[in-house]
Amino acid sequence: TQAQYQIYDSFGAKNQFWGCELGLFGSRQRRRWSLDGAVRLAIGATRQDLDVSGQTSVTQAGITTTNSGGFLAQRTNSGNFDRNRFTLLPQFDVALGYKMTDTWTASVGYSLLYWGQVLRATDQIDPVVNPGLLPPEQIPLTGDLRPEARLHQTDFLAHGITIGLEKRW
Repeated sequence: TQAQYQIYDSFGAKNQFWGCELGLFGSRQRRRWSLDGAVRLAIGATRQDLDVSGQTSVTQAGITTTNSGGFLAQRTNSGNFDRNRFTLLPQFDVALGYKMTDTWTASVGYSLLYWGQVLRATDQIDPVVNPGLLPPEQIPLTGDLRPEARLHQTDFLAHGITIGLEKRW
């Protein structure tokens, strides 16, 4: 008889920053032009949360059996993992403005933010799989306990552009 397989893998990563921010702000104006800038540094902790789960359902002869563990999410790397890391987040902002009339100002700006030591879901996937762990698991199991939980950290760089039009009454 033929069997139908439904395999589900889930890798979810969440990062939360808790801290304070210090910064220097400056502004320069010349005739109708203005230039604003800021340099900031946030100091604190990043809470990293990783949630890995998997499930395999096999339907054969109208009977469905469900086992924990998918293809890349096995008992060897499934679960919820969390930890805190000391973090520095530098940010740089600059904006150029032009006063078109006494009440209207147009501006364009750029921002750069760097956040180190973050978890991203795709970086947590271990591509090495021990076929003996695929549900239903082989007994006795031979080979490495792979895939394994990685908790691999990476950096996050965000760029932003702002375009503004301001009306003062």
